[in-house]
Amino acid sequence: MRLISKKNNITISIVIAGLLSTFVLVLLGSCSGKQKEEVVEVPNLDSLPDMASYKITSLISDSGVIRYRILTDEWLIFDRVKQPYWYFPKGLYVEKFDSVLHVDARIKSDTAYFFQREQLWKLKGHVHLENLQGEKFDTDELFWDQKREKIYSDKFIHIEQKERIITGFGFDSNQSMTIYTIRRPQGIFPVEGGIHNATDSLASKKDTTVVANPIPKPANNTPTYTPANRNDPTTPNSP
Repeated sequence: MRLISKKNNITISIVIAGLLSTFVLVLLGSCSGKQKEEVVEVPNLDSLPDMASYKITSLISDSGVIRYRILTDEWLIFDRVKQPYWYFPKGLYVEKFDSVLHVDARIKSDTAYFFQREQLWKLKGHVHLENLQGEKFDTDELFWDQKREKIYSDKFIHIEQKERIITGFGFDSNQSMTIYTIRRPQGIFPVEGGIHNATDSLASKKDTTVVANPIPKPANNTPTYTPANRNDPTTPNSP
């Protein structure tokens, strides 16, 4: 009886061990089935800026002479790409200085790119310019070629002068915005009084060139307006 009892105990132990082994194998199999391969995605280094700056006011010089003042909320620099560029996703405000540090043009846009090798600016979204004579220019997209010292656009342009408003498509100008051409003029509207449709008077012309009247400088050579005395509401958009 004891021998039989021992055999029964051994048999029961073997059966229990077998059941436990089967359970463990099933459990491991189910766990391994639930596991998913995790793929770690390596970011594209070209999509990451080499430098990021925020709330920036910077002076830019050319040949040792200060030429521009830049204000922006965010400035990203991409130097490791094939075409290095600066990116201003939250707006840009630029003042352009002449040789004696008079501000002769101001530019503002919602977004901007600067391609370093080409020395080319691309401005997009509510692009606003103003020259020394107080003339205002508004368009949706504009290019500023510093090598050729030209500003141009293929989009609709709205120009506000002291006595009239000029509209059209396509625009070419010098950097100071004092000599400019409208490729396809649409209309000339007096600021006060009736409206003059320029379709007939300008239909025979392929473009219209306007030369801004120069403003004589004060006798004491003080600037007409400078960053110090300028009351400018056109600052870059806040994020």
